[in-house]
Amino acid sequence: MLQTEDVQKTLHYRLPDTGLKGEPLDSSLLQFTLDSDLDFSVVELLPVSTRLIPGDTFDLDVVLRRQGTEWLDDGSHPLSVEAAWRATPGVGERAASELLSSLDSSGMQTLRLSLRVPTEIDPAERLALHVALNRAGDIREANMRNNLAWIELGGLLPPEDLRSLLRAGDRHVVLQWQAASDPQVASYEIERARVLPDGSQSAWSLIGASRTNGFIDLTTLTGATYVYRVRGVSENGLVSAASNETLAKQDIRIPIGVFNDGFDGDDTWLPLDPIQP
Repeated sequence: MLQTEDVQKTLHYRLPDTGLKGEPLDSSLLQFTLDSDLDFSVVELLPVSTRLIPGDTFDLDVVLRRQGTEWLDDGSHPLSVEAAWRATPGVGERAASELLSSLDSSGMQTLRLSLRVPTEIDPAERLALHVALNRAGDIREANMRNNLAWIELGGLLPPEDLRSLLRAGDRHVVLQWQAASDPQVASYEIERARVLPDGSQSAWSLIGASRTNGFIDLTTLTGATYVYRVRGVSENGLVSAASNETLAKQDIRIPIGVFNDGFDGDDTWLPLDPIQP
């Protein structure tokens, strides 16, 4: 029978006794540790920010768990939390690091890391971010195999072929774009700016969202000129770069970037395909 002082046992094809937990190591071994043994783990990585901007910061929540005995920094061995791009901490490009002197008494804690985004990234590149706990092993714990987690961020391609439809007298603008082929894209955000009489442009604002490759703007003002753009959004909230821009002006015979139905322009409609959940 395992004693409390047994930090770790490796057993062949033996089911865990009461008070033990198991984790597959390979095809022939299981690792078992006592419930009372100290063990840290990364439970989940949750993006908070929505856009990877080169040279900027990106916020990420790291959900940590402590099992077994209570832990408090002895003054010389805090719990290190490190993050790196493209490879594990110590190998990849450093993104962030924090030192913790204690964890919540419940055993679960969420730590927000402010990551430094590389200055040169390809908008179409999916960046792997790796997070590690207690990488140097300064704190003795039962199992360090669950101290590492990773997540892919970015890489959403912007929507393409954005067009607008507006007939003379219409009080709304119809927008349509090419449906995304990227399975990461779950929905779209629609942004709008107004062209002012002096030719300048107002700030962009989010006016709505759509799960299909189309949108109707019902909030336009008669005689106003607007510029639209669209962004793809993933299930975890990451946002792509903006699409091309399209211009729509009310009460004119030949709007720019509109479909032709008695007007000059492109009369090709794109299929309105809903995004599959």
